[in-house]
Amino acid sequence: MDDGEKISKYKFDKTLGSGTFGKVKLAIHLPTQEKVAIKILNKEKINQLEDVRRVRREIKLLKTFKWKPLTIKKIVVNLY
Repeated sequence: MDDGEKISKYKFDKTLGSGTFGKVKLAIHLPTQEKVAIKILNKEKINQLEDVRRVRREIKLLKTFKWKPLTIKKIVVNLY
């Protein structure tokens, strides 16, 4: 995923961070102009049961957070 690329209602900007399974990108929600962080996972790297458990646990935890100014709004799997 390249900077400036648009997917759905989001325009992606710079990479905020990366990890074992993917990266987090800064994006703009086009209808509201809200800045959000979107985590993009590479599904091919999640290949063991313990990896699946870690990702599910992280998703569950992230859903409980309500912090600002940036909130991870979406977790997109297998885009790159």
